Amino acid sequence: MTDANTIPSQYRAYIAALVQRGVLVNYPNVSTLNLTQVISRGEACGLVYQALASLGLVEGISSSYLVD
Repeated sequence: MTDANTIPSQYRAYIAALVQRGVLVNYPNVSTLNLTQVISRGEACGLVYQALASLGLVEGISSSYLVD
């Protein structure tokens, strides 16, 4: 991520865990997290779906917008 230095230190482990599990979805630029912007409905849906997929409750989706 190009803006990784803007992630407060107390949240870095949480963000890293989301990335590791394939949950973090970031549209339109996968390399910028944009922590100061409000999340859209579509982004929230993507996060929830990928979280469910990481738990094995739904089938995972491959996307170029998944942060790795």
